[in-house]
Amino acid sequence: MKLTKLRLSNFQCFGPDVTEFHLDPLTFLIGANGTGKTAVLIALVRLFGFERALRSIRRSDFHAAVGAAVDTPTKQTLWIQAHFDFPELKDANGKYATVPSHFAHMQLLTSDGIPCVRVRLTAELDLDGEVTEEIVWVLETDAAGEPTKTTTVSKADRNRLQVH
Repeated sequence: MKLTKLRLSNFQCFGPDVTEFHLDPLTFLIGANGTGKTAVLIALVRLFGFERALRSIRRSDFHAAVGAAVDTPTKQTLWIQAHFDFPELKDANGKYATVPSHFAHMQLLTSDGIPCVRVRLTAELDLDGEVTEEIVWVLETDAAGEPTKTTTVSKADRNRLQVH
């Protein structure tokens, strides 16, 4: 299983425009202080942290625009989406012999593609400063990569995916 893409919107230093990271087998996060290196890693922890407390979105995770009032909450939405590929599932004959049972939402995006799964965490900050969140399997997307069909990730499935 390989994490091949991470997409963010409105998370910490990343604004409402979609930011997409393509992850190669060896990926480096290089940049000046405050450019989002740590935010990328925290995004992964919010999705797949091994402790429940680490997997919770906080008010401070929502992007704060320059000049925005800190004491006055505004309604905001953020999301983090991870794309995993499973090239190791192909056997010597080029067939996919097995699929892990906890990845029932795995799919092929093309007829000759590699099995993949996409997971999206969406969180909302309401006017009272309360955070609600939902994590879903992304089953279909539009041309811009926005989910058009999803299904909820069970707590058991979420616990099977972890970042250490």
